[in-house]
Amino acid sequence: MLILGGVSLSHTSLRSQIRQSLRNLLKLNEKRFDYKKSGQAQYWIFYYQTFEKYSRDCWSVIRQIRDRHGINMLIKIKPHMVRKEFERRIAAGQSAWTLKAYRAALIKLQYGINHRYGYNVKLVPKDMMLPARRVKLRHDRFAYTPEQTQTIIANSYTLKLPAAAVLDLIACTGLRLHEALKLRALDIQSDILVVHKGKGGKRREIAMTNEAKSLADKLLTSKADMDLIFPGLSESQVRQCLQRACRQAGISVHKVHNLRHQYAVRQYGLKRDAGVTARFEVSQDLGHNRRSVTYAYIPPRIRPGWRD
Repeated sequence: MLILGGVSLSHTSLRSQIRQSLRNLLKLNEKRFDYKKSGQAQYWIFYYQTFEKYSRDCWSVIRQIRDRHGINMLIKIKPHMVRKEFERRIAAGQSAWTLKAYRAALIKLQYGINHRYGYNVKLVPKDMMLPARRVKLRHDRFAYTPEQTQTIIANSYTLKLPAAAVLDLIACTGLRLHEALKLRALDIQSDILVVHKGKGGKRREIAMTNEAKSLADKLLTSKADMDLIFPGLSESQVRQCLQRACRQAGISVHKVHNLRHQYAVRQYGLKRDAGVTARFEVSQDLGHNRRSVTYAYIPPRIRPGWRD
């Protein structure tokens, strides 16, 4: 029996060791910004969704190493094993973006093993090179025009499906699909819409436009505070509704996220005309941690080097 830091490893699975190690890095309800100022943010995890993603990414890599080398403890994994697994994935053509995410998860796991078991393990070789990441033009990601948006929403309501209201709300507020489906009545207030658990577990507030307020009045009818706005709806049902509405309009691309793009374009124009810091405020409304992510939503007008 091997005991490290008072914890036995002989009767726990590799997957459990991964989760236990990463769980020790959780700093829920603490501000990442405070740790960032002290240069310690990279050692901790601040959102449960991030913890789950790191767990899945680490397991994806380590499961293959276990099967090839018969490893049953994290501390037995050597850097050359990790290198071989990444070389195999590169040869198989795995995305450079995915590979970098896996490497980042394994580096975080190193901190977790040290914190949990007191063992300074190195999983990722320092000199391991990954393919360069390149931004690819995605022809199915763009902003629907105002005319297309109006037609899509109108068509979706003619289908008499509950999902039509979800599409309408996304077009009015720029919510992500999963954020819209998790909304409760108390999240829609008089002037703001509150997203409690957006991407990365972040909370944000979105100013309600007049059209969003009008829609909210209809959605809140006979709803108690804790009631879901769209109970029983799944993401696939909403996507199917959009697909049918787009087919009726003769629009070949049916992506819910493109409604979010059109919201970004529209809000950017309104904020720019109002003389406010359009780039920053649009990124805040969309829930982006970095404004560089927002640039992809409204190319090329808000990219660096262009004038407001």
